[in-house]
Amino acid sequence: MVSVPVAATPSGVSNKVSWPHIAWFGSLLVLCYAPILYRMGVQWATDENMGHGFFVPLLAGYIAWQRRDLLLAEPRTPNLWGLVLVAGGGLLSVAATLGAELFTARLSFIIALFGIVLYLGGTRCS
Repeated sequence: MVSVPVAATPSGVSNKVSWPHIAWFGSLLVLCYAPILYRMGVQWATDENMGHGFFVPLLAGYIAWQRRDLLLAEPRTPNLWGLVLVAGGGLLSVAATLGAELFTARLSFIIALFGIVLYLGGTRCS
């Protein structure tokens, strides 16, 4: 079996996690969606039918942590379509906020989050 040196990988492909990029996009996402996330948290805390909402991000984080070795081993090729999804999620958020539609605003958060994962990790990580 032939070993391929790291320098021979195609341009744009990397196995390193870019923590500054993750922190940057994560901070912007939380900052831009803070009012929506706050209202969602208030609904989770006050509506007894939505109390399970606090466990969903924790469970998703636990599953990602359990599969971290597999996720970190995947080569990352940034996909520019992720930025299109982030922009589309942002526009959807503006439209939902202007129309006072909370469900659509929450959906725009999920679309923007998926777009960030697609942009930073590529299609193999999303």
